[in-house]
Amino acid sequence: SVELSTTSPGFEVNDLGFQSAADRREAEFSLAYHENRPGKVFRQWSVTLSPQTSWNYDGDRLDTQVSLRTRFTFLNYLSINPSFTHDFESLDDRLTRGGPLAQKPAGNSASLWVLTDFTKPYSAMFSYRRSWDESGGTRTNYSVRMGLKPASTWELSLGPNLSINESPAQYVSRVEDPQAASTFGDRYVFADLEQTTLSMETRLNVTFTPDLTLELFAQPFLASGDYGTLKELSAPRTFDFDRYGIDLGEIQEDEDGDFLIDPDGDGPAESFTIYDRDFNRVSLRSTAVVRWEWRPGSTLFLVWQQSRSDNITTGGHFDLSRDTDAMFRARPDNIFMFKVTYWIGS
Repeated sequence: SVELSTTSPGFEVNDLGFQSAADRREAEFSLAYHENRPGKVFRQWSVTLSPQTSWNYDGDRLDTQVSLRTRFTFLNYLSINPSFTHDFESLDDRLTRGGPLAQKPAGNSASLWVLTDFTKPYSAMFSYRRSWDESGGTRTNYSVRMGLKPASTWELSLGPNLSINESPAQYVSRVEDPQAASTFGDRYVFADLEQTTLSMETRLNVTFTPDLTLELFAQPFLASGDYGTLKELSAPRTFDFDRYGIDLGEIQEDEDGDFLIDPDGDGPAESFTIYDRDFNRVSLRSTAVVRWEWRPGSTLFLVWQQSRSDNITTGGHFDLSRDTDAMFRARPDNIFMFKVTYWIGS
């Protein structure tokens, strides 16, 4: 298959839906082989090779990658799906949030999915994905889904997810400064970032009778972010940064964790403040729905929603025990709703 697409720079449809980017010309080629005849080991398997690339309307190459995806399904419906992608060095029009283009370092990503037969009473899914690039940035994600359905009347699923990211260039702010001639009168401030996110989606569905059911949903969420060395983009179309207080100017931290930055020491540039961005956020969302069809076509829904969230000040370091305690200590908001439908007819 071959796919070509283009989106002009002025195209805007966010009033109708979600649009992530414009100013794109994209091309993708895909060559796949699928074997659907069961053999001695596999019920089916496939291999797909997909190179793709994109440019903006100025002719700047914004992405070039080659992906190799495979899927192997055994005779017992156990499925293993490994994949690998290589990203070539290109330009990035999103790193500076509307500012000049920056360089996007070359990198790689690999993933592995393992799935069991979800038609069975017990099922599981595990996925692992890791990406890394030449700048030292890494992203690692672990995801598990476990399903339990011993009878047709009830079903339980648990889905923990852990993500660990280390970025050498997390966008922080844009500061106007006529002295920043190399970046067109603005300083684009970045920082190192270590981020950890842990969540678990839990669902329970119970059918007491065909007329009476219960649905439960809960999702705890823990996230932390530790910002490191502050720095600014040295020049457009590069991935080079000048660290404040080391390569450029002076930096002072106050007792609240905020930073006063003088970008050129005794020079004419004005000082500016970058506030403490470290965060630890915790939340818990849960919903319970009771459905009762008290007569044919007439139904009563009782709904209870509870949400709790909090921001804790711990310097952005992740601690499972501490953050879990903070989540349950947060003040909850409870919402109760009901809905009744009545069927008028014979």
